[in-house]
Amino acid sequence: MENDGVAPALKLMDTVTQARVTKTFSIDIPGAIEASQAWVGLTAGPGRLSAVQSILGWNCSY
Repeated sequence: MENDGVAPALKLMDTVTQARVTKTFSIDIPGAIEASQAWVGLTAGPGRLSAVQSILGWNCSY
């Protein structure tokens, strides 16, 4: 995810096909949670017994 302070963007890439998709959206996170600080986390699931997910980069600041 990227955030320029105005519009967060979620960017995904398929590491097999190299296909990429970007989704931007507007959200006032401090206003939505009514706080100036919050915990941020990630989760993933394969829908079956096991899989490997790799987070190759992560940055979050507001």
